[in-house]
Amino acid sequence: GDFATAERWYRKGSELGLKEPEPRTHAKSLWDFRLAHALGRLAARRGDKPEAARQVEAAKRLLDADTALARQQARYFPYLTGYVALYTGDLKTAEAELSRAVAMRGNENDPFMNCLLAMTYDKQGRALKATAQYQKAYDLATGHNPPAAFVRPFVRRKLAL
Repeated sequence: GDFATAERWYRKGSELGLKEPEPRTHAKSLWDFRLAHALGRLAARRGDKPEAARQVEAAKRLLDADTALARQQARYFPYLTGYVALYTGDLKTAEAELSRAVAMRGNENDPFMNCLLAMTYDKQGRALKATAQYQKAYDLATGHNPPAAFVRPFVRRKLAL
């Protein structure tokens, strides 16, 4: 992907979100968490493990400092840590964190998180588990949304559907 453009748009979205007039519907901490989450994923995709770790730590600090934010967003943290682990080659951590992510209430039907777990199994050479998880992700990808838009063609290619 075009990581520079993605970063520019993530930063622009955060900047515009922070300009929301009062009364705000989204706290500054939410925008900061979303940006750290995005920048961590981008750093992992770029192969910049130290920067990815810094962004993961920034996201964790934000959750730890704001209980309201943590109640709403904590379920996205293992997705972040699993994603970063997957794209930086730590497959053991990726499996543990993505398994934890898809087991959390609200994430269990997320096709993208399930697909990331399948990708982890695939990279580990666990073909049967990968195939089953890819199929689950595909079956969950029924919406007209970004996760489904990624998962359906990706899994179709992987499983030759």
